Amino acid sequence: MASEIDETMKRLLAHKGVQTVVIFNNEGIVIRTAGSAAVGDPASTMVPALVQPLVQKARKMIRELDATNEFQTMRVRSVKNELLVYPERDYTLVVIQAATI
Repeated sequence: MASEIDETMKRLLAHKGVQTVVIFNNEGIVIRTAGSAAVGDPASTMVPALVQPLVQKARKMIRELDATNEFQTMRVRSVKNELLVYPERDYTLVVIQAATI
């Protein structure tokens, strides 16, 4: 199982512009990182701290708008970066990539 996760993270990092991949559990604890942020690096702990509340609010908003819908993915773009957020039941995967113009 661990090798499948490592292979998936390597494939994600191979895409043009991908800088960091972070996987964290529902408590906000970083499980695995790849790319520019290593586990224990302040940047890797900052991602769950900032993304987790956003995911919770988006999930609540979608549930209130339509109870039959489920929150699956989110894309947040700034001038420099783009975050792709994939929340699952037990973990959340965040891919940070350079924004292309």
